[in-house]
Amino acid sequence: MTIKNTDLPNEEEEMGAEEFLAIAAKIRSDIKTSTLLKDSGRKDTLEVLDGIIESVKAHGIRKHGLTKKKKKVALTVFERLSREEGLTEKEVGVYNALLNITLLGIKQGN
Repeated sequence: MTIKNTDLPNEEEEMGAEEFLAIAAKIRSDIKTSTLLKDSGRKDTLEVLDGIIESVKAHGIRKHGLTKKKKKVALTVFERLSREEGLTEKEVGVYNALLNITLLGIKQGN
């Protein structure tokens, strides 16, 4: 995964799986405790996020059983939370990756 480095123009910084997983775990915790989400939205988003985390841990194996409806809910939540103030550049990068992965899953029907 690549994240844009704003310190140097047109430079990209590689993020390893372990760092991605650590940030995703923090995001998972934030989603779990968020007061902005309804229980059903929280549950669907956590299920999609857990599927992505499992996929990263398994080097790309897809999680089956995630419906388009759940992915669309998660896409909305990831997009909303990615605009929160106080996020680090790497957290924004992980949110962007989650958005892209979820959107691809919706488009491909996987």
